[in-house]
Amino acid sequence: MTTWRPRLGALILFVLAAAACGATTVPPSRSAPAPPSAQPVTPVPLPSPEPDPTLEPPPGATLEPPPGATLVVGDRRLPGEVGSYVWAGGSDSAPWLPAAALERAVVPAGARAEVEIAGSLAVESWTATSAGADDPTAEQKAPRGADTGPPLFNLPADGEWVVAVHVIFASGLGDATWFWYVAAE
Repeated sequence: MTTWRPRLGALILFVLAAAACGATTVPPSRSAPAPPSAQPVTPVPLPSPEPDPTLEPPPGATLEPPPGATLVVGDRRLPGEVGSYVWAGGSDSAPWLPAAALERAVVPAGARAEVEIAGSLAVESWTATSAGADDPTAEQKAPRGADTGPPLFNLPADGEWVVAVHVIFASGLGDATWFWYVAAE
């Protein structure tokens, strides 16, 4: 009998050590379950999202900008570069176009200028401003004129300027701002 007691003590120590380590044993009469066989995963198609009507342009909307504008100074005709506009259900925003983004044109200092809008659209009101060509964000903007009907105003004195004309069209067609880089001499 003395021979099985040490074996029993060793077995008890083994079981206690295994329990302390969190180990589990599988009884020899049972085997571990077989892993499930790998089944191919079939993707489930997701429903197409409904279009968001707030992101859709309204009927008749276009991504086309408004008609062009030409600055007429004496016999010179200078096409303008459109900046911000709201037109035909679409819009774009450009707070101020700097001289670097425009073509330079030499004009007489203080000359009378008129803006012609392509398509002879009726103008409800307009505002003309200018800023030095070296002021890319127009922090020192100066008024050049404002009125109803076709834009007509005097250009700045000697120097290099960006001139902007904002037009509001009659009949609620929209509005637009055009820019020119002028070197007044």
